[in-house]
Amino acid sequence: MRIFSAQRIRQIYRVLVYVAAYLLALFILAPFLWVLITSFQNVNNLMAVPTKISLSDTSFFYYKQLFADQQFRSALCNSLVVVAISTFCAITICSLGGYAVGVLKFRGKNVLLFAILGIILSPALAFLIPLFMILRFLRLIDTYLGVSLMFITFLAPLGIWILRGFFN
Repeated sequence: MRIFSAQRIRQIYRVLVYVAAYLLALFILAPFLWVLITSFQNVNNLMAVPTKISLSDTSFFYYKQLFADQQFRSALCNSLVVVAISTFCAITICSLGGYAVGVLKFRGKNVLLFAILGIILSPALAFLIPLFMILRFLRLIDTYLGVSLMFITFLAPLGIWILRGFFN
């Protein structure tokens, strides 16, 4: 004698999977939501024990103060420039490299793939001093191009490896 049919068991299983997924998403997103809510609160509410969170007492004061600071705006602008340069170059290099190792046949392809994998698996700190020396020699320390080259240096091998699988 069966209590539940196979279809009913699948429905219950599906509901439990969705409930677990929603709980996991809530668990992951809760700290971000907490940071967002508390960023609009008055400092007196946050320093109270226990912390008082009041949606009626929200304020944009700290955001106004942050964006009024010239140093912050300059740093934000610098970051956006570096991200734009790095993203454009990384997408270009990785897509071309991924296509080349994924589709084209050439001598030394396996050696190149093992080199890329070796770079991916190597700790980034192992490259820090040699890359600094190269940037210093090229006079690219503290420039947009220098920072962008560092990002591309560490992003390109992984991007090529991932896109190789896509193009394959």
